[in-house]
Amino acid sequence: MISDEIIRKSGSHEPSGEEFLQFGNMEKELRIKNDLLLVTSKIISELLEYDNFKGALEQNFQYLGIASGAERIFVYKYDEMKDIVSLLINWDDPDKIQPKQKKYLSGQRIAGSEIFKRLLKRKPFTIHFDGILENNLKEIFESDHIKSSLIIPIFTSGKLWGMIGFSSFSIRKEWKEDESIILQTIAKGIGTSIQRREMIAELNRLKVKAEEKNEIKDIILMNISHEFRTPVWAVNGYLEMLREELDGKITDAGEEILDAIHAANSRLLRTVDDIVSYSMLTANNYTIEFERIPLESLFTGIVEEFSQKLETKNINLVIEQPKEKLFLYCDSGMCRKMIIQIIDNAVKYSESGTITVRSYYPSEREIAVEIEDQGIGISSEKLELIMKPFRQESEGVSRNFEGLGLGLAIIQKFAEKNDAVFNLRSEKGKGTTATLVFPGHHIEGNSSTA
Repeated sequence: MISDEIIRKSGSHEPSGEEFLQFGNMEKELRIKNDLLLVTSKIISELLEYDNFKGALEQNFQYLGIASGAERIFVYKYDEMKDIVSLLINWDDPDKIQPKQKKYLSGQRIAGSEIFKRLLKRKPFTIHFDGILENNLKEIFESDHIKSSLIIPIFTSGKLWGMIGFSSFSIRKEWKEDESIILQTIAKGIGTSIQRREMIAELNRLKVKAEEKNEIKDIILMNISHEFRTPVWAVNGYLEMLREELDGKITDAGEEILDAIHAANSRLLRTVDDIVSYSMLTANNYTIEFERIPLESLFTGIVEEFSQKLETKNINLVIEQPKEKLFLYCDSGMCRKMIIQIIDNAVKYSESGTITVRSYYPSEREIAVEIEDQGIGISSEKLELIMKPFRQESEGVSRNFEGLGLGLAIIQKFAEKNDAVFNLRSEKGKGTTATLVFPGHHIEGNSSTA
């Protein structure tokens, strides 16, 4: 049905039949684009969240086919050493393809071919049967009655990894530019997922090696962390491009999916930041800037920063401070990161209840920040273990919570750099209390100074 808004935009006169048809086509195109965006966003979200990129694609290809107007979707991997492509994933519309069809490129050499040359240009391109000059490719199109295929290259670490394609049997199809942009995001997502999996495998290999030798390869971790950031920021860029392209044209459901992608990407960035921070700290490459700051400045905006997580879990965050104005001499950025990390852990390991942040001065020349939660707690025999890098109370692929196990190790390093003491008290099933004790504070109105 033509919306009142579109009718208003047509002017004060009643739209003619031709105008109604034009508006109808416009609304149809917007619905198609929105459906395509929703499916693409769901795929990207799952590619970022899970390691099994094939599973994320296979379970969504039917919906992607409907949304994109494709009757076959395929993913090929390119073996540079053998110069052949192999089919990894394929979906065919059962209503459009005949049983005798299904002829693929698998096992064929492609170097120097028309497809290969165009893949190396890193841009989507369309191949029509009536424009093919190479016999082997023409034979495949002819055998399966393919009229058109949109091909999008997949690159990882600057090298051609393979391609994803969308074919039409029933019509000679031209994919619109905005459709190609959206579908190209899937290719970018596949590349990022593959690169992420390779990076995680490499990090795990380094972790095992470091544990065996009881040392961390700091320079290697720094380099890997830098390389890890690149594809993550690439996804951020494409996400912003999608938002701008479809500004005002996306449904609430679409916005929620884009938000889910952003959340998953933020999780990856936090992981990278943890690796970078720990690597820099252990390599003594972290710049420290001591300054005299009011303690209360460390808590500015904390409640707002965690508001969404707190509301989702029905957790109260209470910040208690003494009446006196307390001052610290420390690196404000490090201190704030410590407090945020501890509160983040408290939220992560709590299902409900209250998290209390309180400040006090145990002696004239000390100031303490204590963060107490009512979460799941930690068993006493695991308290020492979890302070070590890459360790958690629950470990392995079946662990209960996400993360690399670097958070507490980073807090410990930050505390050492600021001449502070960090300790944990916890009881399984009752909660955890984390305490940071800083030396040298000043109470305004008191003669005591750092």
